[in-house]
Amino acid sequence: MAEDIKSALFDATPSWNGFNYQGKVGLYVCLKMILAKLDDMDKDSVDFIGFLNSHTIEYEWIEDFSIKQNGSYVSLHQVKHKAGEGFGDHISAIVTILNRKLCRLSETDFNKYIDLNIDYTNCADATERRDLLFDQIKSKFDLLIDAGYLDDNHRLMDNWTDIEDDIDGISEAHLTRLLTEFDAFSNNTFGESKTYFHTAERVLAPRKNINDYAGIPAQHHATVNGLRTLSSLDVYLDFDTQTEYELALSDQSLMDIIIDLISQLLAIIHPLENIEADDISLYFTSLNDVIDKHIAKRHDNIRQQNNQGEGFQELRECISFLNLFTPLKRLLKNQNDDYWECFCKKHFEQAFSDQIQRIEQRIDNANNVELNKKRILNLEYFRKNILCQYSCSSLLALISPHESNNTSKGMYYGNIINPYLIKDVFLRLIQELDSVDTLLIKANDSFTYHPSTINLQSNDAEEWQENLEIYKHKISQNNAITSLLDASHLVVQTSPGHDVSGESVALQNIIEAIDAEATVDIDHRTNNVNNIKFESLENAIRIISNE
Repeated sequence: MAEDIKSALFDATPSWNGFNYQGKVGLYVCLKMILAKLDDMDKDSVDFIGFLNSHTIEYEWIEDFSIKQNGSYVSLHQVKHKAGEGFGDHISAIVTILNRKLCRLSETDFNKYIDLNIDYTNCADATERRDLLFDQIKSKFDLLIDAGYLDDNHRLMDNWTDIEDDIDGISEAHLTRLLTEFDAFSNNTFGESKTYFHTAERVLAPRKNINDYAGIPAQHHATVNGLRTLSSLDVYLDFDTQTEYELALSDQSLMDIIIDLISQLLAIIHPLENIEADDISLYFTSLNDVIDKHIAKRHDNIRQQNNQGEGFQELRECISFLNLFTPLKRLLKNQNDDYWECFCKKHFEQAFSDQIQRIEQRIDNANNVELNKKRILNLEYFRKNILCQYSCSSLLALISPHESNNTSKGMYYGNIINPYLIKDVFLRLIQELDSVDTLLIKANDSFTYHPSTINLQSNDAEEWQENLEIYKHKISQNNAITSLLDASHLVVQTSPGHDVSGESVALQNIIEAIDAEATVDIDHRTNNVNNIKFESLENAIRIISNE
């Protein structure tokens, strides 16, 4: 027997990041609320600062994201990227929303509060233990209904506080705590809040009454009987008439509307500045980075089971609207370090997203499904464990040892953000390797591989040799990438049949630069390793993977 009701207290699956569709929809809602408030208030007023401090966005707890004011829920938001246009395609999500909106006590939440001390001796496996637990919980629910604490749909009765009946096998203190905290949670979360259903595709209005759709449980029939919209329950889908948000936004439409909101906000915050379109996109990157770092921390807390509170009093960290407004107050047009970091972040994240989408398309086309799923996991593992250790500008510099920062900043950063090279050289290496924890990848005690974005591919043998010599010269002249000294091999992309395993490049300039600064790092003195060998991408993957 399976569980009937999903708990409202549901944490994230720690895989997505703040630059995905879900993170962007949350940003859209926050920016729209901030802009609407600025129509009525001055950006420097006490009231507006109070608004920013009192409002937060909470990702992946109860719903995909929620908006809160002083800890109370204002709105709940469910997000589906690709789920179909028919109302019937969303029945499972609709039922989950109804269960939560109608404040039904779940078996999972009951089990968090009440220990039934069940004897599992005669259960052969986990399935039998789960079914026995469910049966025991169901019997207690029946007693709670008979006593008048709950109605037939597992909702609290209005007069439940007047009931004094004992429930066999449940202590009075535990029962009172469960029902009291469930009541407070329900009122705070669902009492005054609205629920919005966001999709990347249009959702068509129901073609029949909602209660007639297969999958709508009998206990909800009375609530939705004769309805072809849930707006009377403060639940809104794309086909409903409401003016708060656009609920059906394709990836491009979502980007366009966010950029427009940022543009309007910047015009208010910096009225005397002429901010170019390219710079506006950097503000978007800066805002998404706030969300991305928050999500990464959230997911780490999930993995570490680092939660605040228990039961219905569990809390999750939120992002203050103030933290989303602050990046907009900075001027990025001066091409300072913040500007170039946002510039690099923007292009790296786009390349990373494109690579993920490329692999997902292969999965959708049933091409090497398991292998491509593993590649996505490897990329996400890199993002979680390595990318967080670097700024994007420093990461791209490290994997571009052939690019010298002695040129103009615009030219230098423009060279190291090449999306083709990031995807087809660097990320192609990362996606093939399991559980890589450092940027320098050890294959064994002798070999350490340094990733790069160097592409030597050419169908012309003479051109290939010329390119190889050019890259060697550029690397030898670049004295900034000291991480090369800690590697035995530099991984490069090359054409089939072009062997680079016998090629190497001298690093004398780097060592001389280190000595010139009188480093105390003995390992980097001139009497140590002063060259690095080249290795093809394919060979590096094979050696590192022990194939």
